[in-house]
Amino acid sequence: GDFAFVAGSDLKVFDISDPTGPIKVAEIDEYGASSGIHLKEDLAFITWHYEGLAVVDVSDPHAPAIIATAPTAGNFPDDLFVDGDVAYVADSWDGVQVFDVSDPTAPVIIASIPMPDHSNTVTVEDGLAYAGSGHGNQGWLKILDVSDPSAPRQVGQLDTPGEAVGVALAPGRAYVADGPSGLRVID
Repeated sequence: GDFAFVAGSDLKVFDISDPTGPIKVAEIDEYGASSGIHLKEDLAFITWHYEGLAVVDVSDPHAPAIIATAPTAGNFPDDLFVDGDVAYVADSWDGVQVFDVSDPTAPVIIASIPMPDHSNTVTVEDGLAYAGSGHGNQGWLKILDVSDPSAPRQVGQLDTPGEAVGVALAPGRAYVADGPSGLRVID
Protein backbone atom coordinates (compact mmCIF):
# COMPACT_ATOMS: atom_id res chain seq x y z
CA GLY A 1 0.00 0.00 0.00
CA ASP A 2 0.82 3.64 0.13
CA PHE A 3 1.13 3.87 3.90
CA ALA A 4 3.63 2.66 6.51
CA PHE A 5 2.57 2.19 10.12
CA VAL A 6 5.47 2.49 12.55
CA ALA A 7 5.43 1.57 16.24
CA GLY A 8 8.07 3.16 18.44
CA SER A 9 7.62 5.85 21.03
CA ASP A 10 4.09 6.09 19.61
CA LEU A 11 2.22 5.09 16.43
CA LYS A 12 3.16 7.06 13.34
CA VAL A 13 1.58 6.79 9.90
CA PHE A 14 3.58 7.75 6.83
CA ASP A 15 2.42 8.28 3.25
CA ILE A 16 5.05 6.40 1.25
CA SER A 17 3.50 6.82 -2.19
CA ASP A 18 6.76 8.61 -3.02
CA PRO A 19 9.37 6.32 -1.39
CA THR A 20 12.03 9.02 -1.74
CA GLY A 21 10.02 11.43 0.41
CA PRO A 22 7.83 9.78 3.06
CA ILE A 23 5.43 12.19 4.74
CA LYS A 24 4.06 11.75 8.25
CA VAL A 25 0.27 12.05 7.99
CA ALA A 26 -0.87 10.95 11.45
CA GLU A 27 0.36 10.09 14.91
CA ILE A 28 -1.09 8.63 18.08
CA ASP A 29 0.98 9.26 21.19
CA GLU A 30 -1.73 8.32 23.65
CA TYR A 31 0.16 5.79 25.76
CA GLY A 32 3.90 6.22 25.28
CA ALA A 33 6.24 3.47 24.16
CA SER A 34 4.85 1.03 21.63
CA SER A 35 6.95 -1.84 20.40
CA GLY A 36 4.95 -4.33 18.36
CA ILE A 37 2.51 -3.85 15.51
CA HIS A 38 0.52 -6.26 13.36
CA LEU A 39 -1.79 -5.10 10.58
CA LYS A 40 -4.96 -7.03 9.72
CA GLU A 41 -7.22 -5.47 7.12
CA ASP A 42 -8.26 -2.03 8.50
CA LEU A 43 -6.95 -2.72 12.00
CA ALA A 44 -3.57 -2.26 13.63
CA PHE A 45 -2.91 -4.35 16.74
CA ILE A 46 -0.25 -2.67 18.86
CA THR A 47 1.58 -3.48 22.09
CA TRP A 48 1.92 -0.42 24.31
CA HIS A 49 4.04 -0.44 27.46
CA TYR A 50 1.92 0.03 30.59
CA GLU A 51 -1.28 -0.28 28.54
CA GLY A 52 -1.14 -3.76 26.99
CA LEU A 53 -2.81 -4.55 23.69
CA ALA A 54 -4.42 -1.74 21.70
CA VAL A 55 -6.59 -2.08 18.62
CA VAL A 56 -6.53 0.87 16.23
CA ASP A 57 -8.89 1.46 13.31
CA VAL A 58 -6.66 2.52 10.41
CA SER A 59 -9.34 2.49 7.69
CA ASP A 60 -8.54 6.20 7.31
CA PRO A 61 -4.74 6.34 7.62
CA HIS A 62 -4.94 10.11 8.09
CA ALA A 63 -7.10 9.68 11.21
CA PRO A 64 -6.30 6.43 13.04
CA ALA A 65 -8.54 5.83 16.06
CA ILE A 66 -8.04 3.59 19.09
CA ILE A 67 -11.13 1.37 19.36
CA ALA A 68 -10.02 -0.86 22.25
CA THR A 69 -7.32 -1.53 24.80
CA ALA A 70 -6.85 -4.60 26.94
CA PRO A 71 -4.32 -4.95 29.74
CA THR A 72 -1.79 -7.75 29.66
CA ALA A 73 -0.48 -9.58 32.72
CA GLY A 74 2.74 -7.55 32.65
CA ASN A 75 3.64 -3.93 32.05
CA PHE A 76 5.96 -4.30 29.07
CA PRO A 77 4.44 -6.25 26.18
CA ASP A 78 6.95 -6.41 23.35
CA ASP A 79 5.92 -8.25 20.22
CA LEU A 80 2.68 -9.66 18.88
CA PHE A 81 1.25 -11.75 16.10
CA VAL A 82 -2.36 -11.94 14.96
CA ASP A 83 -3.61 -15.22 13.48
CA GLY A 84 -7.25 -15.07 12.43
CA ASP A 85 -9.28 -14.00 15.47
CA VAL A 86 -6.44 -14.60 17.95
CA ALA A 87 -3.65 -12.24 19.04
CA TYR A 88 -0.52 -13.64 20.69
CA VAL A 89 1.35 -11.08 22.80
CA ALA A 90 4.95 -11.58 23.98
CA ASP A 91 4.44 -10.01 27.40
CA SER A 92 7.93 -9.49 28.78
CA TRP A 93 8.38 -11.28 32.11
CA ASP A 94 4.80 -12.60 32.01
CA GLY A 95 5.05 -15.06 29.12
CA VAL A 96 2.79 -15.03 26.08
CA GLN A 97 -0.77 -13.81 26.51
CA VAL A 98 -3.37 -15.18 24.09
CA PHE A 99 -6.31 -12.91 23.23
CA ASP A 100 -9.59 -13.61 21.47
CA VAL A 101 -9.96 -10.62 19.13
CA SER A 102 -13.03 -11.86 17.22
CA ASP A 103 -14.66 -8.67 18.51
CA PRO A 104 -11.82 -6.18 18.04
CA THR A 105 -13.60 -3.66 20.27
CA ALA A 106 -13.37 -6.07 23.22
CA PRO A 107 -10.20 -8.25 23.26
CA VAL A 108 -10.25 -10.94 25.97
CA ILE A 109 -7.34 -13.03 27.34
CA ILE A 110 -8.14 -16.72 26.81
CA ALA A 111 -4.78 -18.28 27.75
CA SER A 112 -1.39 -17.49 29.21
CA ILE A 113 1.78 -19.34 28.25
CA PRO A 114 4.63 -19.24 30.78
CA MET A 115 8.10 -18.70 29.34
CA PRO A 116 11.46 -19.57 30.93
CA ASP A 117 12.58 -15.92 30.87
CA HIS A 118 11.75 -12.53 29.33
CA SER A 119 9.26 -13.14 26.48
CA ASN A 120 10.57 -11.26 23.45
CA THR A 121 8.80 -12.44 20.33
CA VAL A 122 6.09 -14.68 18.94
CA THR A 123 4.97 -15.76 15.48
CA VAL A 124 2.37 -18.30 14.41
CA GLU A 125 2.04 -20.54 11.39
CA ASP A 126 -0.02 -23.65 10.64
CA GLY A 127 -1.32 -24.06 14.20
CA LEU A 128 2.12 -23.69 15.81
CA ALA A 129 3.37 -20.71 17.80
CA TYR A 130 7.11 -20.03 17.93
CA ALA A 131 7.89 -17.96 21.03
CA GLY A 132 11.33 -16.63 21.85
CA SER A 133 12.50 -15.66 25.31
CA GLY A 134 15.69 -14.87 27.16
CA HIS A 135 18.17 -12.16 27.92
CA GLY A 136 21.93 -11.94 28.24
CA ASN A 137 23.56 -15.26 27.43
CA GLN A 138 20.61 -17.63 27.56
CA GLY A 139 17.58 -17.89 25.31
CA TRP A 140 14.87 -20.32 24.35
CA LEU A 141 12.61 -20.98 21.43
CA LYS A 142 9.39 -22.68 22.51
CA ILE A 143 7.19 -24.38 19.94
CA LEU A 144 3.56 -24.60 20.97
CA ASP A 145 0.55 -26.34 19.46
CA VAL A 146 -2.08 -23.60 19.34
CA SER A 147 -4.65 -25.46 17.24
CA ASP A 148 -6.88 -24.77 20.26
CA PRO A 149 -5.69 -21.27 21.25
CA SER A 150 -7.43 -21.46 24.61
CA ALA A 151 -5.36 -24.54 25.53
CA PRO A 152 -1.86 -24.17 24.04
CA ARG A 153 0.56 -27.00 24.72
CA GLN A 154 4.31 -27.15 24.31
CA VAL A 155 5.57 -29.57 21.64
CA GLY A 156 9.22 -28.52 21.57
CA GLN A 157 11.89 -26.28 23.03
CA LEU A 158 15.36 -25.33 21.92
CA ASP A 159 17.96 -23.56 24.03
CA THR A 160 19.88 -20.77 22.32
CA PRO A 161 23.07 -19.05 23.48
CA GLY A 162 21.57 -15.54 23.11
CA GLU A 163 18.27 -13.80 23.70
CA ALA A 164 15.84 -15.11 21.01
CA VAL A 165 14.53 -11.61 20.26
CA GLY A 166 12.95 -12.36 16.87
CA VAL A 167 11.66 -15.31 14.89
CA ALA A 168 10.97 -15.52 11.15
CA LEU A 169 9.66 -18.64 9.45
CA ALA A 170 10.32 -20.13 6.03
CA PRO A 171 9.35 -23.57 4.74
CA GLY A 172 11.05 -26.08 7.03
CA ARG A 173 13.10 -23.48 8.91
CA ALA A 174 12.97 -20.99 11.73
CA TYR A 175 15.37 -18.05 11.74
CA VAL A 176 16.02 -16.81 15.27
CA ALA A 177 17.54 -13.38 15.86
CA ASP A 178 19.51 -14.37 18.95
CA GLY A 179 20.65 -11.00 20.28
CA PRO A 180 24.41 -10.73 20.71
CA SER A 181 24.82 -14.35 19.55
CA GLY A 182 23.69 -13.49 16.03
CA LEU A 183 21.38 -15.48 13.81
CA ARG A 184 20.38 -19.11 14.42
CA VAL A 185 18.95 -21.18 11.58
CA ILE A 186 16.85 -24.08 12.87
CA ASP A 187 15.65 -26.95 10.69
